[in-house]
Amino acid sequence: MRASSAAMFALELAATFDKGGYGQFAELGPGYVPLRNRSNDYLIDREEQKHRSFTGIRGIAEQDTMAQESQGPITDRTKENLTATDIGVVHFRRLMLKEAKNLRNGKGPPAAQHPWSYRLRSGGAVLPSGLSFAAVMEQRFGSPTGKVTK
Repeated sequence: MRASSAAMFALELAATFDKGGYGQFAELGPGYVPLRNRSNDYLIDREEQKHRSFTGIRGIAEQDTMAQESQGPITDRTKENLTATDIGVVHFRRLMLKEAKNLRNGKGPPAAQHPWSYRLRSGGAVLPSGLSFAAVMEQRFGSPTGKVTK
C-alpha cells in the first residue's frame, strides 16, 4: 500500500530538518564543518536575497554565524564612547575581567558552585486587570515573587 502524499511530504520534511540548516543547528558537511560558512561566503544566494530573504543565506544558525563573523576582528574598545545606557556592558566586562584574573590565580567562578542559580527562566503572562502581579505569581508558582523552588 502506498503512503499518502501528505505523509510522504511529512517524512521528507522531517528528514530535511534532521539534516540541519533550518533551525538552531547548521547543516554539516564533512568533518562536521557547517556547509555554509565564511570560506564560501555562506553560499549566499543573491536571487534569494533580492526577492525573498533579507540575507540570502539559508538557515537560522548560518545567518547568526554570518552576523557574528562578519563583524571582523576584535575591536579596539578604547575607541568606544559608552554612555549611561551601556552600564550593563560595563558591568559585564568588569565581571569577566575579574573572573578571568581569579581563574588565572586558581580561584574558580563562584557561580560554578551554585548550579541551582541556573534554574531561572523567563516567562510572560497577560494579567487580568483585577489581579496583582504577586497574586498571579502565587497562583502560577506558589510564590509571590514567582520563584520556583521545586
